[in-house]
Amino acid sequence: MAKINLPQKPMLLQGKVMHARTLPKANRFEYNNLYFYLPLGFVGKLKGRFFSFNRFNLFSFFDYDHWILNQSSCLSQIQTIFAKNHIVNIKNIILISHPRILGYAFNPASFWLGFDEEENLIAALVEVRNTFKQKHSYLLFNQNFEPINSNQWLGAQKEFHVSPFFENKGNYKFRFVTKENQLDFYINYYTENQLQLATSFKCTYQKLSDKNLILSLLKMPFLMFKTIFLIHLQAFKLWVFKGAKYHPLPPKLNNNLTISKNAQK
Repeated sequence: MAKINLPQKPMLLQGKVMHARTLPKANRFEYNNLYFYLPLGFVGKLKGRFFSFNRFNLFSFFDYDHWILNQSSCLSQIQTIFAKNHIVNIKNIILISHPRILGYAFNPASFWLGFDEEENLIAALVEVRNTFKQKHSYLLFNQNFEPINSNQWLGAQKEFHVSPFFENKGNYKFRFVTKENQLDFYINYYTENQLQLATSFKCTYQKLSDKNLILSLLKMPFLMFKTIFLIHLQAFKLWVFKGAKYHPLPPKLNNNLTISKNAQK
């Protein structure tokens, strides 16, 4: 497998998010969005006029936004999760997530990517949030910890309530495409082998600089509210104009981590 030469320092990721529902009611939308690309070895080290770690700024990143195990740092908790699942050949861990903007953020999905010394993707943890202030994580890796290829789909049972217009059943398929100049993420949702929802985020790298942060905000002036606004707007359209059935929030899960089907064969 060819070496990718991933960026070794924090970057911006500019790209498009796409959602396409096929069942029970068709609905599709696409919008521009901004993510941060954060090698966890840099968390706490990078400083800028408009960007800070663990303190308020125009753009900021806080460890506690991503606590899964209530440990002191994102790096220590993801290392613990990998170690508990015997994933030991990880040399570089990258978090891809929305930043806080003026103290506010909503992350429907954040991606923790674990690479080996040859920059092969070995494991991914997808941290999913809903609008009910709940979160759940899906840990994805291959049996025998083989590299995850860009054309490979990794399966996991759906165990977390995200959309009120889908029942809490079925399964997900995840795909990660890592390139030198681009990262693409795909999450498809199926019930009874029928595609219900296809989502993707396709993005390109930009330098994390004061100039690019300000330009991003000027291009998308309401970026901090954009994701949550669009989620509610599309839900309103589905409910009022397309007659989608509403499914209430089920009881809270006892377990907050689902392991990939690929690792359980």
